[in-house]
Amino acid sequence: MQVSFTEHARERMAERGIPEEAVYAVLRNWDSCRPAPRSGRSVGTTMIYTGSYGGRNLKVYVLVEGRNPIRVQTAVWQGD
Repeated sequence: MQVSFTEHARERMAERGIPEEAVYAVLRNWDSCRPAPRSGRSVGTTMIYTGSYGGRNLKVYVLVEGRNPIRVQTAVWQGD
């Protein structure tokens, strides 16, 4: 799976204590997936993948643009 991270995603992950490994784990074995509300700024479709890592639920927002690699926009622990 080809995944890239925006600078924003890396900054927020560092602030929130979310390791890359957690994002990969959710993207490989997610519990739910749904489209995010459109913001008007995105070129592609933003999807929210939710799954568990280390006993916590994690939401990973990814931009999907055709056949391009998955681009992680941000990640947040659910409930934070």
